[in-house]
Amino acid sequence: MRVQTAIDDQTAEQVQAFADYLLRIGDGRHGTSPDLDRNFVEIPRDMLLGGGQHHEGADHGMDGQVVRSSRLSRLIETVYADFNEEHQPDNYFAERIILTPKNADVLAINDMILDKLPGDAQEYRSVDTLDGDDELERQERSDLYPPEFLNTISLSGMPPHKLRLKIGTPVMLIRNINTKEGLCNGARLRVVSLRRNCMQAVIMGGAVAGKKVLIPRIALISKNSGFPFELRRKQFPVQVAFAMTINESQSQSIQILGLYLPGPVFSHGQFYVAVSRVTARQNITILAENPATTEDGVYTKNIVYREIVI
Repeated sequence: MRVQTAIDDQTAEQVQAFADYLLRIGDGRHGTSPDLDRNFVEIPRDMLLGGGQHHEGADHGMDGQVVRSSRLSRLIETVYADFNEEHQPDNYFAERIILTPKNADVLAINDMILDKLPGDAQEYRSVDTLDGDDELERQERSDLYPPEFLNTISLSGMPPHKLRLKIGTPVMLIRNINTKEGLCNGARLRVVSLRRNCMQAVIMGGAVAGKKVLIPRIALISKNSGFPFELRRKQFPVQVAFAMTINESQSQSIQILGLYLPGPVFSHGQFYVAVSRVTARQNITILAENPATTEDGVYTKNIVYREIVI
């Protein structure tokens, strides 16, 4: 839990109230509506995008999709205010993030924001093969799983087949490369130059913030993917990091948070992990699509296995 230090009595009360709120969320001790089960938690109106004015009814059909896209754009503009100003300092991207439960939504949000970033995008395509020591077996399986199929595979912890980058793009490492140099899994960097087989980036946080490093393309092997083979993907070991999944954010400490909930969280502690990334309540903006609503407020799921936390 990351909570700011108070500078006066009024701030101290706000800090303590936010800390207590986080503890109730984490322990599953929050109140709920009598019309809902105990896994639902009220989202404070001041945390909702636009004060929650859009939660008067559900969205349906194509028009609903357009409306949801418009709201997501508003969330992006809230988190990444002054986004189009040139020469943003490294801490601009280091101190803000959009979190969401599922990787598919992360990819969509990252594409939306990358399109807004000034400059031309470069696309890097991975080289995908089957991993294994037996060459004959690899060849036989390659007939069943050609490269065109392997290219379509999207796995958590693996870079995409098509990786689009621009100068200035924030990225997150998804493998340990050199921990002594600060190049560890979860480290966030900003791209400063792009070449065919390597990129130069500057580390955005930690003890070595501001240090420039070179990142090569490397071979990454999938583990426990659910496929009857191990995928070997040669690609930059990064993913675009305007947005990331809630689970990926557990090592992050940020100042400005956008939480996008196209559906409810789906595992223990996810909602707590998301809202506890920031140090101050006023820096959280939540967009919940089609949440549970009552006369009293707007609710979303907070899954807590109470037998674990008690």
